[in-house]
Amino acid sequence: MFMRTERVCKYCKAGFPDDQSILEHYALVNNHGFAIICHLCGKGFKTVIGQQQHQKMEHESGKDCPRCEICNKVFSAKSVLLVHRKVHSDYRPWKCSLCGSEFKHKHVMLRHERTCKSKLRK
Repeated sequence: MFMRTERVCKYCKAGFPDDQSILEHYALVNNHGFAIICHLCGKGFKTVIGQQQHQKMEHESGKDCPRCEICNKVFSAKSVLLVHRKVHSDYRPWKCSLCGSEFKHKHVMLRHERTCKSKLRK
């Protein structure tokens, strides 16, 4: 006899008859290594902030999240949208002091400088 399953674990594909059963499963398997699991869709998150952003963007009605006017992608906060906008720009204000390569983000330039081949020639 087969059990009809309404909920399926996204990580191990086990089936459960109801919400309570799948929540008990997550507790038993320690959330499959995630700090928190969304109780609505089962997606796992390492941080509470990540889960809160997911909740706001995916499950709240009347979504008032910032949206990119170029690609229509939705973001959890205006600050995240502002960082995203660099994707659509050719502006590269960060320059490698060793080879002159230009970058949109400072952290990318710093990572590049640590391994820049020009450093090896000096």
